[in-house]
Amino acid sequence: MSISRYIRNFTLCMGLVLVITGCAYDPHYTGPAHRAYYPYYYPYYYDYYYYPSVRVYFNYSTGYYYYPYRKRWIRSRTLPHHIHLDPRDRVIHRIENDKPYLKHEEHRKKNQARPSYRADPEIHRKEQTHNMRLYQQHQQKQQEYQREWEMRRKR
Repeated sequence: MSISRYIRNFTLCMGLVLVITGCAYDPHYTGPAHRAYYPYYYPYYYDYYYYPSVRVYFNYSTGYYYYPYRKRWIRSRTLPHHIHLDPRDRVIHRIENDKPYLKHEEHRKKNQARPSYRADPEIHRKEQTHNMRLYQQHQQKQQEYQREWEMRRKR
């Protein structure tokens, strides 16, 4: 009689343990299979740098470049060696799609490419003279500071 009592208690305890462990947290549980098309963490828009002179888009949140190659658009983390980006020639576009090239014609008409100093020697000369003037001003300031320091040291 006592053995059947132990078996009944053991079975009852095992059933209770199975019921309790069935309610335990599972860290690998991902939730229900049905999800909305855009989960809450996806953005409703994407920000891109658009470089009109070379027709390149850069998504700075993901690090992907989009550029045309033989009538197709390529998505890549690096650019080919022949494409050089000029940070002065970029425009920020906010697009509701993760494929910015779908509205490329609209962007191309809206943003004209800046003339590059490589293509126009006049722009290159103006930038050189401006940079030279800034460098000379910097040198003069450095000389003034040096003279002032020498005067203070002599006192």
